[in-house]
Amino acid sequence: MLKLGEIMRQLNQMTFSVLLTGHVKCTPGWKNGPRLHQFNTLWLVAKGKGTFHIDGAAYPAEPGKLFFIAPHMTTDRQSDDNDPLEYY
Repeated sequence: MLKLGEIMRQLNQMTFSVLLTGHVKCTPGWKNGPRLHQFNTLWLVAKGKGTFHIDGAAYPAEPGKLFFIAPHMTTDRQSDDNDPLEYY
């Protein structure tokens, strides 16, 4: 497993181009997917709760969590019924 310093060194050597930005404010119980991604994608959860399934593994989506999706990964997203997700 890479140490934090090595990860940061590798990230600092990369070049990123932003193709699309957005803000999603989900309704209670909102669902999306499955979706096969074509590009690198970042999701930053700002508010609420939910679950992101990435290549079949479930991850809790909650404020402060950052998700990285690589090309050819499949995702499903679901917002909580009582505390809907908001993410960028």
